[in-house]
Amino acid sequence: MKQIAIAGSNGLIGSALSSYLIQQKHSVKRIVRFPSQHPDEIFLTPESNSKEIEKLKGIHCIINLAGENIANKRWTAKQKKIILESRVQTARTIVKAMQTINEPLPLLISASAIGYYGHRPNEVVDEFSPKGNGFLADVCEAWENEIRKAENKVSRIVIVRIGVVFSLKGGALPKLIKPIQYGIGGWFGEGKQVWSWITLNDLIQVIQTIMENDKIQGVVNAVTPYPITNQALVKEIASVFHRPAIFSIPKFIMKIMLGEMADALLFDSCNVKPKRLLEHQFQWHHPTISDAMKFFFENREIGKDKSMDVYSF
Repeated sequence: MKQIAIAGSNGLIGSALSSYLIQQKHSVKRIVRFPSQHPDEIFLTPESNSKEIEKLKGIHCIINLAGENIANKRWTAKQKKIILESRVQTARTIVKAMQTINEPLPLLISASAIGYYGHRPNEVVDEFSPKGNGFLADVCEAWENEIRKAENKVSRIVIVRIGVVFSLKGGALPKLIKPIQYGIGGWFGEGKQVWSWITLNDLIQVIQTIMENDKIQGVVNAVTPYPITNQALVKEIASVFHRPAIFSIPKFIMKIMLGEMADALLFDSCNVKPKRLLEHQFQWHHPTISDAMKFFFENREIGKDKSMDVYSF
């Protein structure tokens, strides 16, 4: 059993990860931004008192997943600032706490995103590829740089650049499924943009593997080895529901609806290779989109079993 502290434990990934680690008999504490109401909560802000920070003593691993959902609201200047600061400030708070307790932390795992690579339509990128251009690339760079400031207080730091996470409990997949169910789903623009993705279950297994394998450090791309074009993804989902998928949704419509966010989330293309996971012989449960769709839907009543994608292997 390990003592694990998680920042961002209420999000899609954090809530699933917390439940899974508890099932695995680990002790999970939740890092929160408001005064703690539960003995398993640690109230951390830049101004937190030493009593709260002392609760981090004895922790084996801190997992930082905190940050404003990038798809929550239209990207106004105010919202972009919130997206950036929610990540940088949480990272800064964790680093400061590490420096305060003056006790080495064995492992710090921090989320980042494949948005770091930007729009790269004509190349394959891996963990050693340079940063791309754009707002999300800049956010990821600032986020990662802040976490790296803990290097002198942490034995091992792993930054997990997460791809598009597929789950029926939230994120992109339910938003893609709904219009397809009604026969009005289509791909975005030409549909040739490459999406690098991972199921929520496999992402949880990536994090567990990092915790167990001391040789994994630095940057890890959390994606499957088999990215998919947006058009192929939409057709795969449509085939599950026996619905047509024969048209595209023009880019200008999505730009009107979502503004700048449409480019980054729907139209940017990035073929990301999970080089580090492949080197460590990580085994995906759902490496292809066909595997993922079978996992979500095969032999189940579609849309009824709300637990179908929760930590079952």
